[in-house]
Amino acid sequence: MSDEFCAGVQILLKRMESNPDEFKDRGKWEIVTRAVFAHKEGNFADAWTVRSLTHAEIDALHAGCVKIYRPAFDEYVMKNVLDESEETLKYRATERYAQSWNDPRMLAQVTVGGSGGGGSGQVQVKPESVMSKLKRELGL
Repeated sequence: MSDEFCAGVQILLKRMESNPDEFKDRGKWEIVTRAVFAHKEGNFADAWTVRSLTHAEIDALHAGCVKIYRPAFDEYVMKNVLDESEETLKYRATERYAQSWNDPRMLAQVTVGGSGGGGSGQVQVKPESVMSKLKRELGL
């Protein structure tokens, strides 16, 4: 942290380390984090709260926010990749994959067999979820 940063930026950077939840969505400092990201995206009209800060100060605040948000993003992705709730499975079956798409998250092992002659057979599909595959591959 630079000594040239204004006191407010220095306080917020320390606070990001000690209380990161205050900077997440709907947190105490949401208006500041939104302004920092708006400024970084070139949307200066929505960056009014940080308009008096230097580029170095905004860059430092942005880096602090990214440090907070990255683990939350990873957690969100893993939660949704591994989500096997009834609602998610229903969504997969009815909404998204009703259009003849192949669900890359589901692998099927198909067994064809019959009971006696006559050519009648039975198809049994045993889905293996991505969660099971990931657990196996990661050795969990």
